[in-house]
Amino acid sequence: MVRALACALVVGMVGTAAADAESTRLFEEGCTLAKDGNYEEACSKFAKSLELDRAPGTLLNYGDCHEHLGHLAQAWRLFDEAARASDKEGNAERAKFARDRAQALVPKTSTIVVKLATPDAPGITVSVGGRTATPAPEIREVVDPGEVTIEVSGANYVPFTKTERAEAGLRIVVEVPKLEPLAHQDTNVGGTTTQRRRTRVIAAYTIGGIGAASLVTGVLLGVYANNKYQAQLEGPNPNCMKTDGVSTCNGDGYRAQNDAITVAKVGTGFGIGGVLLLGGAAVVFLTAPKDLVVVPTATASSGGLAVVGRF
Repeated sequence: MVRALACALVVGMVGTAAADAESTRLFEEGCTLAKDGNYEEACSKFAKSLELDRAPGTLLNYGDCHEHLGHLAQAWRLFDEAARASDKEGNAERAKFARDRAQALVPKTSTIVVKLATPDAPGITVSVGGRTATPAPEIREVVDPGEVTIEVSGANYVPFTKTERAEAGLRIVVEVPKLEPLAHQDTNVGGTTTQRRRTRVIAAYTIGGIGAASLVTGVLLGVYANNKYQAQLEGPNPNCMKTDGVSTCNGDGYRAQNDAITVAKVGTGFGIGGVLLLGGAAVVFLTAPKDLVVVPTATASSGGLAVVGRF
């Protein structure tokens, strides 16, 4: 009975403010659901009705829904909007009712005041408790009691983040200092820097290591093959001799020189493979994407970590 009377009171103030037939139908369905205590579905109906016609009476009912669901800050915003809309329409009685409903929620909610040192910074965005706010020298947001995170960021600035414990009836002021450009690096302020993607760097080093080992192996095999070949001509017991630039060998000499040539070919293969792998490693390293690195930030009024990005 109490729910029905409360709904009837608000409905009586709405009258025929919702001119669109579909908006009116959704509003009436929402009110019926609210009378039955089905506030979740009622809120959904009122929200859809407001998309078609942002009528003050619908705002009041939507706010009432959220208040019953425990969403006090959202209810306050809707009652406040309904009061201002009613003032514009010249409906003083409805404006007072909406304002009284909003005022009754003040002791149950908290107010966050965000003071921006650089509200005109290009591309700046402000979020209070997950709600986007318009940048201004001073921003006021009504929030539900609990942990509330304030975030201020911009494409070319070191982000500011701070979490406060909001308590019913209290006002919290958060001072946001001048935002530091990302390019500015200071050990006391913090910031961001870039480095190549770690996984790609590791891959490049691995490939390069294998390439270097292959190249060294090729060189060693080449030196060994050359020494073995020359030993047949210049060793203590040579099996070959040169006459007019032509080598003449016995059977052992020919076999030893052929073995040396085979080893030299294998060494050449290792050497070519090593050069190719080193070139591939350079390509992998130089084409690795760069990541923004998380750097501790600390200012006179805040501390935390800089947000990371990838490009």
